Amino acid sequence: MTFTSKLLNSEYLSSKFLKMGTISLFNGPIQDLPISEWLSGCEDAFESYEEDNEKTMTDKQKIHAAGNSISKASPTDKLYSWWIENRKKLEAKK
Repeated sequence: MTFTSKLLNSEYLSSKFLKMGTISLFNGPIQDLPISEWLSGCEDAFESYEEDNEKTMTDKQKIHAAGNSISKASPTDKLYSWWIENRKKLEAKK
């Protein structure tokens, strides 16, 4: 797998800091409950990673891992596009 293909592969990006498959791919629907459940799963995965590896993930690492776990296909394609456009702003917030 080339570096470029790795960058385009959500599974690779989300597993860069987490074990493969720990964050489930969010593919909708874009409604309160499914988003809340997915975000809760992300937090659980981050906590598990930190406990298992005795490392603390930075906010930037968490943002990248979660954002790259958003499906690029419909119905979440617009959410993924929003994340791409806004991730730098999210990283800057404290």
